[in-house]
Amino acid sequence: MNRFALAAALAFAFTVPPEALAADESQGLPGAPEQSAQSGAAHKLHGVVNSVNADAGRVNITHDPVASLKWPKMKMNFKVHDPALLADIKPGMSVDFEIQKMGNEYHLTQITPVK
Repeated sequence: MNRFALAAALAFAFTVPPEALAADESQGLPGAPEQSAQSGAAHKLHGVVNSVNADAGRVNITHDPVASLKWPKMKMNFKVHDPALLADIKPGMSVDFEIQKMGNEYHLTQITPVK
């Protein structure tokens, strides 16, 4: 490594606080939720219901890839914003649904069975 490159690397290392480097470690990783402009935005998804726990206000769905969040297809638990949304939802149903980030997790805010 030449002296200029070494000097530049050392200067960068001592001028950037470690917190700034660590803050974005999960960004760009497959399956890592985006923390930028997507926060609070509604995202439309399609998937198949695996299980429903209406008492806990949670549903488990295997969803298709979500381009707006850069998520691959995966199986996830979602907290349901209004547990009444789960009244007619059963395991095995194909559904269209919407999620929105609230705090540190995504809440399911709408769900519709697809025939």
